[in-house]
This record gives sequence, C-alpha cells and structure tokens, in this order.
Amino acid sequence: MVMKQALETKFLAVYDTHADAIFRHCYFRVYDRERAKELMQEAFTKTWEYLANGKNIDNIRAFVYRTANNLIIDQSRKKKEASVEALDEAGALAPVPSMIPEAVDASLLLNQLADVEESYREVVYMRYVDDLSPKEIAEILNEPVNVISVRIHRGVKKLRELTNSKFTII
Repeated sequence: MVMKQALETKFLAVYDTHADAIFRHCYFRVYDRERAKELMQEAFTKTWEYLANGKNIDNIRAFVYRTANNLIIDQSRKKKEASVEALDEAGALAPVPSMIPEAVDASLLLNQLADVEESYREVVYMRYVDDLSPKEIAEILNEPVNVISVRIHRGVKKLRELTNSKFTII
C-alpha cells in the first residue's frame, strides 16, 4: 500500500511537470483543443496503467511523449488549419523563450513551420517548442539519434529558407 502511494505521488509530480507540454505537443499535431486535452489525458492514463501493472519506465518524459505520439498517429489524420491568433487564445502558444532569439518573430516561425515537411516539422517542434533533446526525440519516435539530428538541421534550414532569414536557433 505504501509503495502504491509513493508511485502515485511520483506520477502526480510527473503529471504536474509535463501535462502542459504534452498538451501543446498534442495540440500542434491535431489543432483541436478538446481533442488535444483528451489525447493528453489518455497518454497519462496509459502511462499510469503501465506503472500500476508493476512495469518500470526509465525515462518517463519520453514514455509519455511516445504514448501521446502513438495516440495521435492512431487517431484520424484529418488536420485542421489554425491561426497563430487562435493558438494564442487557446493558451497553447508558449514556445520556450531561450530557444527563439528575441529578434525573430515566433509567430512568423510557427506559421512558416506549417509549410515544412511533416518529418522535419515534427522534430523541429519537439526540439524547440517542447524543449526535448535529440536523444529524447529519438526515443519517442523510435529512430536513431543521428537521423533525428539530421532532420532537425534540415528542418531549421528549410525554415530559414521560408522566412528568408539568417536567424540562429540555439
């Protein structure tokens, strides 16, 4: 009983720490606030069930992202366009400040990111908005770290071309 309470406490701390980021990740994949909430909740529910069944998770952050990613893939692939203003009103627009220099308009980058090929867009978003490391992204997507690093590099290069900018993303 004490062990389960400790597990519950640890899980709740993980939820408090990562729920907003998982929501944003889901939102930018499905562009539907309510569906993103459902996906986020379902990802945490599945994670809890996994832990409650006595299974161990080495990197819980990557596990929750992978679970959310799998849920997104499983759902209908219908995509709806969303304006940056709508995203901002929904509270989903919160890029990591240290990732985008002040001189670059974050809303312009997010608008232009929609025009980048999906495989690049996904990893650039995960790297610079979700603030995940290439290693964590590789775990989530079940791809080699080198492949993820190349996709990030190519995605940023494409974003620079689309914005006709020479900005540097840290």
